[in-house]
Amino acid sequence: SPSPSPSSAAPSTLPSQATLVERLLVDEANLACFDCGQRHPKWASVSVGVFLCIECAGKHRGLGVHISRVASINLDKWSDKARATMAVGGNARVAELYREQSVEPGPTSAGGGGIAIHTTAAADAVRRQLKSDAYAVLGIDAEAERRREEQEREYYRQKERQRVAQQTEARRQAAAAAAAARRSARRAQRIASAARR
Repeated sequence: SPSPSPSSAAPSTLPSQATLVERLLVDEANLACFDCGQRHPKWASVSVGVFLCIECAGKHRGLGVHISRVASINLDKWSDKARATMAVGGNARVAELYREQSVEPGPTSAGGGGIAIHTTAAADAVRRQLKSDAYAVLGIDAEAERRREEQEREYYRQKERQRVAQQTEARRQAAAAAAAARRSARRAQRIASAARR
């Protein structure tokens, strides 16, 4: 089983979620959805470090948690890693990181990439940078955490391989049983046919 996250206790420098959100919402850039520009977002991608409107939050959920983990800014409890990512992120900083990767963020109507930018190689680089910065805030050894995360991924890959192997074996056995039943039925038909002659 995967080991627990090493960030079980928040460092004293990491503010509470309410305080963090309050501080971040002072920044004008965070008062609009990162992807579409709608005012007063109530959601955040706590893995990408940006604020989102409810419509874009739904689209982010559709991308999968390996790309974007979405949470309400006031209804959900954020993990230490989520708070640290938001603390080092924010719409302006993440937009800057995307621009460093030659990707223009923001609504497609304004020339930005919209939600599509979050599935690019540039997005991977942005998430890696944010994760590294968040780990620094949390005092986590980034390399040790990368190894732990890889072990966790391998654990789940192995579980998936076992599940697929079990399903494949069950299908093979069902097919063999069905084939045996067909052979038995054909044999019974031949015997019945021979008995009638």
